[in-house]
Amino acid sequence: MKMRIALVALAAVLMVLPLALGAQAKPVEARLAYFENNSKKFQVLDGSTPQQPVVAKEGMELLAGWTVKTGKGDVAEVKLSHNGTIVKISPNTTFTVKQLGNTKEIPNVLAVAAGKIRTVAGKATGNERYRVEGGAAVCGVSGTDFVFEVASYDEMLYVLNGLVSFFKDTSPDKLIPVGAGEMMSFEDFTVRGIPADKLEQLKYENAFKQLIAEDVERSTDGGKNAFEAGKADVWDKIKELLGMEIGSIVIGEDTWSKIVVQPKFKIGKMKVGLYLPLIYNGNMFDPDDWYHPNGNDEWSFGFDQAGVVVDIVKDVVSDTFLKIRYFEWSDQRNPPFLKVGNLNDITVGHGLIMRDFANDADFPAIRRVGLNLGFDFGKLGFEYMVNDAGNLLTLPLVISDPTFVPDVLTGGRIYFQPLDDGEKRDVKSIKDLAFGVSLLADIGASSGFADPVEWGAPIFLNTGIDIDMPIFESKPFSIVAFADAALMVPYFRYAVDPADVGLSGDIVPAGLAWRAVYNRDADIGAGEVPFKNYGAAAGLLGNIWFVDWRLEYRYYTGVFKPSFYNSGYERSRSQYVTEVVQYLADMDNPDYNALTMGVYGEGGFNWDKVCSLNIGYFWPWDASGTIAPENMEDRLLAKFTLEPGVIPVVHIHGSVSYERTGFAQSILKGEAAKLFDANTVVKAELVYPVAPTIDVALFYTTMALLDDDGNPVYANPGVDWLPKMSTNLTFETRVHF
Repeated sequence: MKMRIALVALAAVLMVLPLALGAQAKPVEARLAYFENNSKKFQVLDGSTPQQPVVAKEGMELLAGWTVKTGKGDVAEVKLSHNGTIVKISPNTTFTVKQLGNTKEIPNVLAVAAGKIRTVAGKATGNERYRVEGGAAVCGVSGTDFVFEVASYDEMLYVLNGLVSFFKDTSPDKLIPVGAGEMMSFEDFTVRGIPADKLEQLKYENAFKQLIAEDVERSTDGGKNAFEAGKADVWDKIKELLGMEIGSIVIGEDTWSKIVVQPKFKIGKMKVGLYLPLIYNGNMFDPDDWYHPNGNDEWSFGFDQAGVVVDIVKDVVSDTFLKIRYFEWSDQRNPPFLKVGNLNDITVGHGLIMRDFANDADFPAIRRVGLNLGFDFGKLGFEYMVNDAGNLLTLPLVISDPTFVPDVLTGGRIYFQPLDDGEKRDVKSIKDLAFGVSLLADIGASSGFADPVEWGAPIFLNTGIDIDMPIFESKPFSIVAFADAALMVPYFRYAVDPADVGLSGDIVPAGLAWRAVYNRDADIGAGEVPFKNYGAAAGLLGNIWFVDWRLEYRYYTGVFKPSFYNSGYERSRSQYVTEVVQYLADMDNPDYNALTMGVYGEGGFNWDKVCSLNIGYFWPWDASGTIAPENMEDRLLAKFTLEPGVIPVVHIHGSVSYERTGFAQSILKGEAAKLFDANTVVKAELVYPVAPTIDVALFYTTMALLDDDGNPVYANPGVDWLPKMSTNLTFETRVHF
């Protein structure tokens, strides 16, 4: 046994030794990897005194003391072959390879007399050092990515990744660490955050053309400063990971105490947040006093079931997934993407059928585990969503119990890209043209009623087609043209007598209600429209740096609504059922034969670590002159977030969001008091830090009142079927580490 171990060790040494010798033998050199001489004044100067020009060639070696000068419109890229460091030299820059080495005594020293460079430093050993000099400023580097600019009035450092020690050449012992996303001016010698738009601009303007920054092997252990940075990064991650809330919350008409642990973390494109609650009313150590969402003991993990294997498995899965606040990977326009948990931004296609659908409007009183995912296989791709993945397990009950109505809203979109050539590009163009087909179904549209069968247990079927045409789409700038068309056809599992539900008109038969879309009995002479209950939209969307925008024209008829499934849909779905039943029972009503059009505009920005703002508004009008302005349903969206640390001294931060359908409608009718009814989703939060690890937060929201079975309590049953709302003002202490 010992002999076998020794042979394995000897073989490992023999395999590693040539690699180690090869690494030691690697020459210490810099090479001109790429250049553009657009100004016809590009120069490479040797190290003699005075310096003499040499013929510039790609791949040529740059010896210590050699200089590269770029003119207007020129660029150059240099690589240190012994450690992989790469340098992007901007126009109008004088750059010198001052010294090359791989020891403490002989470090790599690069100098900028004037202009700007970007440096992506390769992996450094314990003995190796980097230094970039310019003017009277010095950058001590240990495996990082940064931009350094020397102007006549100042020297500026911008760190994109890693850590740089910034100091004056006259005071090398006074090091100022500058971390990722931070900048520092030699003039005021103060570290500040890089504004989001400036950061994106730096990345875009200083992108490498020939060399690849991602191929550089980097490290964070190349010296004391990097080691300290690594410790700081780990501590910051730990503080960010752990979070706890202590306070109270109003659910229904009762006030509950809560202790909630909410760990969260982010790794690359992945973001994860957990929700581990203890919400109780009385004794926190007595499970009978804990809050049970929808009657479910979420901490039982199957032990409260009667022994049926299917029920136990379903309960274990449900209780486990309820602990996921969110799981996100990438986003819709960059597939593959995946979202799981409490979601408030599910959009299918461009949003004519579903836009910013939220399954968490009444969180935590109602908690759902939503699912939204998408894949792009080149010429073919798809998107899928469900409002509560756990409820998919209840679908078979429809067969065994014909009166059962599952709370399931699900569907997706398939798209085809005929011009796709299989190449993955950072910039999308007409080659990424896509044609899509969507289908969504709300199987549980009437699940909020005490007797869903009385309302026919309808299923809303929404189908549509769309075109997505990127004119130019990249991170710093994009413009995308789109067009969508969709219709809604309800399917009734049972016939509905309007008189039984407080409405008037003809009986609505069971089955697929095609006449909702095409009414062959329409009296055209009386102004009735035979083909209706559809919608169309066309417009442009895009961004300029960190500013996003969207502008679109909409046209629709019948009871079809643009963004049919939106942030407030879960609250108002019973009202939609009422409207659909009344529509089918009284199709010659002039209101259902109106031709509605309108313009929707949206804009906003996300300034990293400072604030974000998003405002959108849809103003409709009736082209047929049938519907009065006060009966039109406009829509307002407004969201604002202020990040921590922006306001000095007190560091108060928070957010507010308001989404309302029928905003102007309520004002025109003199119903200002109803601006916070079930057609509204509003949330506001104000946070004040009282200690480094303790925040005091004031949280305001409105939520639907629920009965003991978790069903909505309606404010005006038989009138508008909107849930009765309650105001929730929560004061809580948040502990983070």
